[in-house]
Amino acid sequence: MSNVLERFRSTSEMEFYQNAVKIRHEMSHFLMNEKNIPKRWRSIHAYPTINLVQAMIDEIMDANKIYAYTTELLHDRKQGFQNALNLLDHIYERLQGAMQDVWWDTLHIEPGNPGYKDRIRIEKHVEEIGKLLECEERLLKGCKAKSQLLKRK
Repeated sequence: MSNVLERFRSTSEMEFYQNAVKIRHEMSHFLMNEKNIPKRWRSIHAYPTINLVQAMIDEIMDANKIYAYTTELLHDRKQGFQNALNLLDHIYERLQGAMQDVWWDTLHIEPGNPGYKDRIRIEKHVEEIGKLLECEERLLKGCKAKSQLLKRK
């Protein structure tokens, strides 16, 4: 563990990958829990969303494998990160769909009513996942912008 305070720490080179793995972990645990997504909704919301997260990780890894020695390779690398950003937008849309289809009634329960604890639990998880997704978007945009031609030795 580093002794450097987080606010003084710069972004690591592979933080976009580590954050994507955190997203996959959180989404899998959240969406595959019976309390959060009933089994009848999993084929509509959980499985496709988790598959999108895995596809995003695959795009990130494919883009990161490209060493941009030519302008074509640089374009391919940037396009890979753009594809990952596009998948991130689809993940946002899937979560919004789940909020409307599955959790709409739960998210509108007033304090003091039965089920309010479920509302708090779901809001907490969705907020945490949202923060991870926003961080991933920022990291991917930064990585795409920092991509540049490499010089051969």
